[in-house]
Amino acid sequence: MAEEELPSGHGVDSSGGPVIDPTANVYALVRAESRRQDDLREKNQAHMREILAERDAREREVIAHAKEIRNLETQHAKEMRVQEAERINAVRTVDVQASQQQAADAETRAATLAKTVTDSAEALRNQVIQSQVAATAYVNTSLEPLKKDVAEVRQWQFEQQGRGSANVETKEDRRADSSSTWLVIGVIATAAVASFATLISLAGLILLLIRG
Repeated sequence: MAEEELPSGHGVDSSGGPVIDPTANVYALVRAESRRQDDLREKNQAHMREILAERDAREREVIAHAKEIRNLETQHAKEMRVQEAERINAVRTVDVQASQQQAADAETRAATLAKTVTDSAEALRNQVIQSQVAATAYVNTSLEPLKKDVAEVRQWQFEQQGRGSANVETKEDRRADSSSTWLVIGVIATAAVASFATLISLAGLILLLIRG
């Protein structure tokens, strides 16, 4: 007997219940998985955008900080240049004031020295004039007796000449006249030597005063 063909239809499970077709569930799971992958990609892209944005922000902060540092360095260098210029100007001012003070002190010392030299020269001139006056007075005083003796000798010679023209001189008178003449010459020579020595002493004193 030929096998009987069973009619086709819905499958059943062991309990005789109808078997549900899993195709719809599979499609649903596939769609859910796709959505999940899309969400992950979007989350990853958003996270990458956040990372890039944070990196850009940090780079901008670093650039701004570096720019601020450069500005601070520039400002500090400018302040240092200004302070250095002020220091150099202060040093130059002190040097100029010191030079001016030294010049003023030198002028004061020169004026004082010139006044001292002038006063010393004036005092020395007065001393020399006084010494010359004293020397002249001393010489005149020393030569006064000599002049008087010379006048007396001349008068005596005139008297002797007058007598000789009237009377014949004897040998004794000539010897006496000769002795008297030599005596007068000796007195004159002695007085002249004494006056010359006095003049030399006064000249030495004047030189000492001038050099002193």
